[in-house]
Amino acid sequence: MSPADRPLGVPRAASRGKLLSLPAALAGLWFGLVASACATDWPQYRGPNHDGVSPDRITAQWSGAVTTAVWRVTLGQAFSSLAAAQGKAITQVYRNSKETCIALSITNGAELWSRTFETFQNYGGYDGPRSTPTVDQGSVYVLTSNLKLFRLNLTNGAVVWSNNLVTAYGAKVISYGSAASPLLEGGLVYVNLNTGNRALAAFWATNGALAWRVENEATTHSTPVAATIQGVRQVIFATQNGLVSLNSTNGQKLWSYPYPNGYNGTALGGSPVACSNIVFISQAYTPISTAARIDLVNGAWSANHLWDQPIGMIWMTPVCSQGAIYGATGNNSSSTTPLVCLDLQTGALRWSYDGFGRGGVTLADNLILGLSEGGWLRLIRPDTNACTEVASFPALNSGDCWNSFAICDGRVYARSTTEAACFDLSLPDLKLDSPQIVAANNLRLTVRTANGTPVNANRLTSMEVRATTNLALSPSQWPTLTNALVLTNGTVRVDNVDAGAQGRRFFIVAEPR
Repeated sequence: MSPADRPLGVPRAASRGKLLSLPAALAGLWFGLVASACATDWPQYRGPNHDGVSPDRITAQWSGAVTTAVWRVTLGQAFSSLAAAQGKAITQVYRNSKETCIALSITNGAELWSRTFETFQNYGGYDGPRSTPTVDQGSVYVLTSNLKLFRLNLTNGAVVWSNNLVTAYGAKVISYGSAASPLLEGGLVYVNLNTGNRALAAFWATNGALAWRVENEATTHSTPVAATIQGVRQVIFATQNGLVSLNSTNGQKLWSYPYPNGYNGTALGGSPVACSNIVFISQAYTPISTAARIDLVNGAWSANHLWDQPIGMIWMTPVCSQGAIYGATGNNSSSTTPLVCLDLQTGALRWSYDGFGRGGVTLADNLILGLSEGGWLRLIRPDTNACTEVASFPALNSGDCWNSFAICDGRVYARSTTEAACFDLSLPDLKLDSPQIVAANNLRLTVRTANGTPVNANRLTSMEVRATTNLALSPSQWPTLTNALVLTNGTVRVDNVDAGAQGRRFFIVAEPR
């Protein structure tokens, strides 16, 4: 095998690997591997999988440079969240009385382009658009407050196509304007037209033409989500009647679930949350949260009521982790409502953390990141027994944080109604130095960060060094060395490693979740 670099699949926590060239004295004996953290764009509202979950590794040590914004910019009024993908952070703003989509550089926050749509109608006294743009393959999809659907060029903001859903299909705008974000799935953009019949619609992303429309369902401010339940990909709408699930390809209705106490006006802004075969939804003014178990038996779908809980979440969508729902509660009358943990199976309130307010939560690296209404970024360990805050710092200085935030390549892109900021929470990649010969058949391995920063002591507990003589094996099957990992001067040393007597031996450093 050549010592030249070549790709090699590695576990999720070490998503990319490559063989390293070794000094001539070691050539033909051993190879080391670089382990790189997994990173994924945040291309739409609630992330790459519509569930508020990021696969990125992040640091839990929030001090020093971590709490200093990489960049910070003032924005026009809006409740729109940020999408971060393909080198740009995209959002909507209220500018010169117009609804405007803007693209910011993820490097320094500089505005790269803007696209003005129309005069923003000041529905209900809240200025600014609420919908979050969606980014996909060099395009940006925007659904305006007045139900106009646009596809823009990601490079310069030029309009590729537009579709006025009101004039073309009789779509109706509800009070406070449309707040739903465009859901893009499988080449289709899903929208609730809020028409008297055939309201749930899908449009081709290529040209904006109608693919299909079905069901008589009135709209809410909720963004539909795509999920796989019982092995079937589906799109779930939170309508005024209840939850409605459609086959994502052809719009065939799979199941529906009516709200236990009916729909209360504009009280539903959060999206459905699908956890395996359980789907959760909440509305604020009733207030009520409810969950249903989705079954598929002999080809027949059913949605079976699991529980109700008199806790409401007005426009924030919770996350699901380790058998629990974590989310911010409240309606429009309080800015200090608690963050809560609900048991997924029973709805029981496991704990309540006061003073959080109507902010957003996401899940990254098996940790909960919460942006409180007042602009504090909080790191919370998922735990159904108690709320354990690991770290926090004030991230945004002004405005209300009534939205979600993006995590892209370990960076957090957050905004309020008046500003946006970027914080670098990424963990530097790890790499293995070339093995050192200490004695006959005895090696020393050294692990360091790829960028030269010291390895944090907290990473030792999750770090593994693995070895094999057979590269045909998946790295997840490589045996883990039992040698102690010792942190010295910012590097990790592994002593007394058996060089092996059967030719080459290969090593990798990994951080399984």
